[in-house]
This record gives sequence, C-alpha cells and structure tokens, in this order.
Amino acid sequence: MCTCSLCSKTFTSKSSLTTHMRSHYGVKPYQCDICKKRFTRNTSLNYHKLVHEEKFRFTCKLCDKHFRHRGHFNDHVLKHFIDEPFECGRCHKSFPSRQKSRDHVKVCNETDATPSKTMQQKVHEAHWQYFLVQ
Repeated sequence: MCTCSLCSKTFTSKSSLTTHMRSHYGVKPYQCDICKKRFTRNTSLNYHKLVHEEKFRFTCKLCDKHFRHRGHFNDHVLKHFIDEPFECGRCHKSFPSRQKSRDHVKVCNETDATPSKTMQQKVHEAHWQYFLVQ
C-alpha cells in the first residue's frame, strides 16, 4: 500500500499514487492537440478528445438524442424508465444523475456508494426494457 503524504489517501500501486500526487501539485502532462486543455491522466485526455469529434457514437432509439460518451448515454437511457435511478446506499435518497448522487454521497459521509439491491434491480430492468424496444 502506498499512502499520500499530503492527504493520507492510500493506493494499491505506486503509479496510482504518482497520478494522485499530480492533483496536489497541479501537474497536467497530457494536452489536447486541438484546444490545448491539459489533463493529469492520459485516459482523461482520450475521453475529452471525443468532444471534438463531429460524430456521435451513441443514439437513444427512444428519443433520438445523441451522445459521444457511453456513460452519458447509459445515464440518459435510465431516465426513460426510472425518474431518479441513482440511490445513496446509506440514506436511500434518489438522484437523477450519477454525479448528483456522488456529490450527495460525499455530504452524506457514505463510504459505500453502491446502489441498494432494489435499485440495482430497477436499473437492470430498465436496461432490458430499453434493449427490447423495437
């Protein structure tokens, strides 16, 4: 285990700690060739590059809305079937987006951000409903 000397967060690998330390020091070694925005991780840069693509990789067949990122598409699809698909595992409040749920979890001092079993079932059913739509 590797521990950050600045915030005491622990990591399983030295490379993860090194990447984490960049956030403390503001080091962003990866730069977008198009807009010059900088990132701490290469994976973040690759994710960002999709913003510059002309095409959308995912289209909702229920409302024809387009998305470049799979995560945004998946979150959108859930909203067709569940009003607030993301639930706090501690207090069971529900939220319309994954990010709002994560923000709440920080406030709720929740360490386990996994949805409750019933919510997992709802999400599973929503995905099946989407893929069964003609």
